[in-house]
Amino acid sequence: MRLLAALALLPAALPAASVRGLVIENLSGHALARTVLSLIPVEGQAGTPELTRADSGGQFRFFPVSAGRYLLTAARPGFLTLQHGQKRWNAPGVPIAVEEDADLFFELRMKRLGAVSGTVVDENGVGLADQEVVAYQATRPPR
Repeated sequence: MRLLAALALLPAALPAASVRGLVIENLSGHALARTVLSLIPVEGQAGTPELTRADSGGQFRFFPVSAGRYLLTAARPGFLTLQHGQKRWNAPGVPIAVEEDADLFFELRMKRLGAVSGTVVDENGVGLADQEVVAYQATRPPR
């Protein structure tokens, strides 16, 4: 009886949205644990920026989220920073519209950064130590 009376005194649950998802490596589909995710309100929108990390399974969740428009960004060392909705690495992200009581799910596929590796050798194929190497982009003129 007392429990029912105590429950009646609690305020009604306020409507709140949830933004959740999965962060994976683009080619292999492996989960990316510890990826930093941010949910930032679009300029002029109410709301506070939120930050979280993906768990060991690559899953993340922002809760509660107030209604509005947000940019969802994922960042991890060794990978390109990704905004939800990007078509190319240098394109802007697409804001997500969050409505009251919404439960939104996003799959973010992160691409690895490139690397150049090799060995510098002399004319006899013997390795040379402490040689400076410069990589140029294939443009005219080279950059």
